Amino acid sequence: MEDFLGTWTLTKLASAVKNNLEAGLKQSSNTPFSMEQLEHTIIAVRNFLIKQQLNQGLSDKRPLMQEINCIPLDCEMLSLCCNVNTREKALHFVLPQMIELDFIGTVHRNIEFKIYKDEMLNYNQYRHPAVRNRPYVWLRQHKGKIHGFLFNPPTFNIEYISATGILENPLDVNLYECCTLNPETDRFPVTPELVKLIIDEITGNWASWYYRFSRYNANS
Repeated sequence: MEDFLGTWTLTKLASAVKNNLEAGLKQSSNTPFSMEQLEHTIIAVRNFLIKQQLNQGLSDKRPLMQEINCIPLDCEMLSLCCNVNTREKALHFVLPQMIELDFIGTVHRNIEFKIYKDEMLNYNQYRHPAVRNRPYVWLRQHKGKIHGFLFNPPTFNIEYISATGILENPLDVNLYECCTLNPETDRFPVTPELVKLIIDEITGNWASWYYRFSRYNANS
């Protein structure tokens, strides 16, 4: 496992997979895959493996988490994405797709918002005395993104909120002005165990596919 310790960037991971494939296929100069393809595949395999580990009771999720501390708020009608018949407006925000959302609250993280996601409940049902005076958010999937509405904001002039979670595409942090993840230089959110699993999974699957494809062409 020690070979997989240290800082792994997305580009470094893709290069490791590419080197394994080239060594196994003995094709150092003419490979049937690009770095961009490998990076997309790494992200997909990472997500699959993380979901497996979460189902098995993964205890330490911190290496997989990413923080976004500048999610802008605007004002939108609730009917934008939430299938409610109303013209009422509320503070609105957009999150990238996440495998797991761990925190959402104020930028200074001193106030955490209660999260409601149940599609079967109407937003008016959340206006119960127990939550009437505390901040809460209502999240809905819409066109490949997570749309949220903030109720009972902690301050009148709030402009940004913060969130922490396991992103389906770690590069989505680049959609926000305060975040950067450079595939070539910044740490990719994986553990040493995941690095090994990702490299082994992709190397095995792609090599198997390539040999089947080569035999098919040879017999054609």
